[in-house]
Amino acid sequence: MALNYNSLLASTIKYYKKGFVDNIIKDFILLAALGDKDLAPSVFKMRKPEGDFAEGIKLVDGGEKIFCPLMYAENMTVQGYAGYDTLDITPTDPFTAAEYDWRRIAGSVNMDNDRLDKNRGSAVKLFDLMDGMLKNLKVSMQQKVNDMLLKPKLLGTKEPLGLMDIVKDDPSTNPASGALGGIDAVANAWWRNQAIDLAAASFGTDQTGAGPKALRKLIRNTTFGAEETPNLIIGGDSAFESLEDTMLNQTRYISEGMAQQLLGKSGFDALMFKGIPVVREKRIEPLRLEAGLSGDAFYVLNTKYLKLWGMKHRWFEPSSVKEPVNMDTQVQSIITACQFVTDNRRTNGVLFNIAAV
Repeated sequence: MALNYNSLLASTIKYYKKGFVDNIIKDFILLAALGDKDLAPSVFKMRKPEGDFAEGIKLVDGGEKIFCPLMYAENMTVQGYAGYDTLDITPTDPFTAAEYDWRRIAGSVNMDNDRLDKNRGSAVKLFDLMDGMLKNLKVSMQQKVNDMLLKPKLLGTKEPLGLMDIVKDDPSTNPASGALGGIDAVANAWWRNQAIDLAAASFGTDQTGAGPKALRKLIRNTTFGAEETPNLIIGGDSAFESLEDTMLNQTRYISEGMAQQLLGKSGFDALMFKGIPVVREKRIEPLRLEAGLSGDAFYVLNTKYLKLWGMKHRWFEPSSVKEPVNMDTQVQSIITACQFVTDNRRTNGVLFNIAAV
């Protein structure tokens, strides 16, 4: 019986979909912290998992835009009083909303019929051929999606926002792609992240050095009460190596028996600083260089206020198999509609301009 290429390709991609998404999430620390239901809640103690993912990945049915309610203003009615003093009952509206546009990502498997015909006699051969193509697509999408969620974007971008848009070296300015969430950071100081410029100074060789001091200050700046504290620090190679050099005699690596052991088991290069996991993200330094940003950086994050929104029906979902009218091929795409957002910028910060090592 003749093999149905369309059915085999569609069923192969469907078979791979669960592992495809899991691997994209687990293999890079930012996505792992946002979305891995095993790693994230246990390591960072952020929140309980919801459905297939932690709350950092929020899947919804759709919508024209993504609306994120924000708390931005102080309630001025809080006062001391005695006896028959008049209480201040002035109406206050401390809420507004950030509005984000959806972005789409796609990757395709294009199988030419010539190769399919040559492997026609064996379903096993065809499956192996498709298996290789899908593995290549998975690796490519892993790297591309991770880069998209890190690097800053230009005006008119079709890609989702990156961490470097949300946590800017100069938080008093808007990202190049436009006002974040439709809110002007120039006019609204409350809609700014924390930032410290190390100014390419020597990081130092112990805990009294300029680098560790600045990192401790940034942690204090991104802490608002006992519950609003950073839970993750990620840095590029130079930043990570610089910090590691200051801790040679007292480094606390992720180890067995610690709550953070899943980081080590997941293959992340990590250590501890002031009780916060510090994880190496190798793509930060080259992406900053590509974007013209100063030096390497540490990003001090409260992942409670960072979310990757996705459409349920477009969450790394395979399209139908198609045959282009002008090509003798079978094509199927993996498509996702998503956006990387924040609803509280001030709880995240960056220590930048760390010299290369």
